[in-house]
Amino acid sequence: MKKAKIKEETRLLWEFTVDLAFVLRDFFEQDKDYENVRLLFQNGQIDIGNNFKNQKESLYPISSPTNLKSLKINANNPKDKENPLQTQVVLHFKPELENTICVIWKTDEQFNISLKDNLDIEKLAQKVFEKIKNN
Repeated sequence: MKKAKIKEETRLLWEFTVDLAFVLRDFFEQDKDYENVRLLFQNGQIDIGNNFKNQKESLYPISSPTNLKSLKINANNPKDKENPLQTQVVLHFKPELENTICVIWKTDEQFNISLKDNLDIEKLAQKVFEKIKNN
């Protein structure tokens, strides 16, 4: 039986989501207020964590959009007395909706990210990071 081919739009949305997660992770790592920065992704029901430095391409291959659920960035901020793996932001990959839902963990603020919006990843990551820092 032949596997269903992944739609190009789905692949591009996943790669955009991965790229955004890596840029966000970099913002956390460069900020002196945050420690123990980790990027986790959900594969089926399992969270797989790593700092994923220079491993972005290992997350790019997508064989089934149903197995890829979310990317989480965890980091602690000792000033907030957070535990070492406090979730900061979650990117929920939703190919059936043709978007990724970004959730700011502390405020539960949510907004959709679509490739149709032609967003600049660096600017979007900066905006999300500023929202996290200001809450």
